[in-house]
Amino acid sequence: MRFFLERLAWCAGLVAILAGAPGCVFHPGGAPLPEAVTDLPLVVYPPPERGSSNTGSAAADTLVVMLSGDGGWAGLDKSVGHALARAGYGVVGWDSLRYYWHAHAPDDAAADLDRVIETYRARWHRRRVVLIGYSRGADVMPFVYNRLPPATRAQVAHIVLLGLARHITFGYHLLWWIGLGPEGRAIMPEARRLPPERTSCLYGVDDPHASCGALAAAGFDVLGLPGGHHFDRKYAHLAELIRQRIAEAK
Repeated sequence: MRFFLERLAWCAGLVAILAGAPGCVFHPGGAPLPEAVTDLPLVVYPPPERGSSNTGSAAADTLVVMLSGDGGWAGLDKSVGHALARAGYGVVGWDSLRYYWHAHAPDDAAADLDRVIETYRARWHRRRVVLIGYSRGADVMPFVYNRLPPATRAQVAHIVLLGLARHITFGYHLLWWIGLGPEGRAIMPEARRLPPERTSCLYGVDDPHASCGALAAAGFDVLGLPGGHHFDRKYAHLAELIRQRIAEAK
């Protein structure tokens, strides 16, 4: 089922790309992206002004960057991003479909993510960073985080992996659509290098490809939820679980 849903989401995103949708997907504030990141497919939800009623202490100090799944910024990614933005967080969404339409090595992706973090930390005056990845976004996250500069990694208060798989490729292959593409690189060796005290891995208990359970013995925060790769589409509940982990992060 995950195979079918991933391909369906990928196909829907492909239609948007072929239709000529711009690289900058969405910016609710209406302002253009900062020059340092105009080449990246970002979805930006600026935080409310400091002191407003919907800005808690954690939200006022935290930049959230979320890497989407193969369907681009839609469905789970969009719902969770909206929920965190409504909770007062400044959120930058990273459209993985558009980004990985052309292959990007982990070192290149890390350099791009570092640009995003530095740009929006400075722009929004945020002290700490939370990284969230869903599906492909979760799969690439260990590789990307582990290659960030040490100073940037030190700013990351928490990492949330949603629906982590076992293998990943860093670009798309047409044969992947029919299940014949390359298996890719094993994720777990990189995932085990993440800081366990600052990493949560959430997965659907009916997702046959989920690998979060392999991290439990190493002290990671691992939580199995009802449903498969899309968590029974209970996105509001998922967003609340993430928000709780952000609030508790040191």
